[in-house]
Amino acid sequence: MTELHNSSTEEVATFSAGQGLDIQTQQFNNSGKVKAKNVDITSEQINNGIFTAGDLTPSPTQDNLLSGGEISGSQVNLKSRDKVTNQGYIVGDNVTLETLTLENGKRTADYYAIEHGEGYWAEISGQQVQDGGVILAKKKLNLKVGNHIDKDGSIYEGTENQIEKLKENPHYQYEAVRDNLTYSVHKYKQDFAVKAGMVAVIAGGMMICPPASLTLASMMTVASVAAVQAASMQALNGQSLNFKNMAQAAGTAMLMNAAGSYTDTWGKKTVSYAGTTETNLVYNGWNMETVGARLAANGTKALTMGALTDVQGGKFSSGFNTSLAFGLGTEVYSASVGHFADATAGENRPFAEYRAFKEDGRVPRNLVNGNFEEYNNIGLNDLTKPPLWQQNGPVSNFLNNLHGFSMNAIGTIHDQWMNAMYPPGAEMSQWMSVGTMLPAAAVTYSHLYEQHGLPVQEHMKRKTTIAPEHKNEK
Repeated sequence: MTELHNSSTEEVATFSAGQGLDIQTQQFNNSGKVKAKNVDITSEQINNGIFTAGDLTPSPTQDNLLSGGEISGSQVNLKSRDKVTNQGYIVGDNVTLETLTLENGKRTADYYAIEHGEGYWAEISGQQVQDGGVILAKKKLNLKVGNHIDKDGSIYEGTENQIEKLKENPHYQYEAVRDNLTYSVHKYKQDFAVKAGMVAVIAGGMMICPPASLTLASMMTVASVAAVQAASMQALNGQSLNFKNMAQAAGTAMLMNAAGSYTDTWGKKTVSYAGTTETNLVYNGWNMETVGARLAANGTKALTMGALTDVQGGKFSSGFNTSLAFGLGTEVYSASVGHFADATAGENRPFAEYRAFKEDGRVPRNLVNGNFEEYNNIGLNDLTKPPLWQQNGPVSNFLNNLHGFSMNAIGTIHDQWMNAMYPPGAEMSQWMSVGTMLPAAAVTYSHLYEQHGLPVQEHMKRKTTIAPEHKNEK
């Protein structure tokens, strides 16, 4: 017989016999399985585990070729006057291999896959190393080899790898077999409407969620808002409703709410105001003890966010760093204003309080039914300026009532900074006023996001996959 091929393009072909299998041919190619108690193959060339043209080719969804190229039995004898190439498995109790040249090692195969990540998709293509190149004699190995080409193969007698001994052959040659893959990364950009919708979802949470508290009402509110936000994010990204993700978002928000409530008192003291039911947490003086307590508080929240990110399949560092960065906004806002931000619109300010200070040096607030509410702090608090730009003026009222943008919270911290820099009666620099607006906005939104938007947004970043109809490559 000139050539014998044992292979199949549909499945792994098996060539087997009971007691003995004796094959004599000029060339033997095996990409299937050869099994018998005693296997004797004599051929000019023996190729085991090679997938020749016309055999299997990997499909885009197939990571590896079908396993094949196996020659096994109790006694395996392979004899070749030219070359034995093994990229599969030769296994027996006793293995004898005689050849002028042995090439034993792993093979590579065409590989193609697509990976999806946050905001991108990647095509991976090229050559990937496959398993194989194994010769195993469970009891006795007898090698009579002239030239030995080792391509990251394994040759065992019992449990001992014989490669180090075989390297003593003066005709031993090693060739590394490595993956040769190309990554092509494509980023996505979302439609403006989708981005605007996501901003609205987070802004809505800022408007509704109360400050962190362990009360049942607070817990139920943040959980409900987080679940609705998660569902809204899914809908905006073209996904079907996923109740598991909604529950995870709610749980994340509740745990962060609990962590915030637990740590908010560190380095602070509770104060009350005469004639009101209002209490407030203020910093317990600026000293190393207070600073250390606030650092520990933010570190604890960041560790909690990092752990929640990690257990849900994300990176610990992503949740930790994000929480720590936005937590800085909360510290700056509450240190400046004396309390957490009020994301709702402010009340109309009486003229008598345009440049008034509260007794604790803070921007005045309105007392309504025993509780403080922010005045409208947007605009110029100077009656000598044009009415268009004054507080409670047309521009002020328009911005104040842009629900979801929390413009008045920005005005509050900006006024606090200006009042601290310019006492009543002093002329305020317009350049300083305008120049501090962007920092005031950055601090305010960081604070509000950390308090009300971070838990659900960090959760959805890990769980949301953009649907094809919402993807635009850029």
